[in-house]
Amino acid sequence: MVVSSALAAAPVPSVGASPPASAGTSATATAGPRAALDALNYSPTSRTLKPTAVHTTSGIVENPQNVLSGQPTRISGSQSAITLDFGKEVGGPTTL
Repeated sequence: MVVSSALAAAPVPSVGASPPASAGTSATATAGPRAALDALNYSPTSRTLKPTAVHTTSGIVENPQNVLSGQPTRISGSQSAITLDFGKEVGGPTTL
């Protein structure tokens, strides 16, 4: 048996917001509530983020702090790793 469910989410109007725009109104009528929702958007303004700190290292890692300024950092040996702190929740592929 396969069970599935779907959640429908509608934007939560802010205090004093105008009622939702109907199909016949312009897009500018929703600018006020959209601005209120943009304040809750924590996405970075750029797709390129730099780490703010080195969280931990394991194994052989030479000059781990150099990675913060774009300088050479050597990670060598089996099971060696460096964990970076970006100062916020991030996800996706990493390019060094």
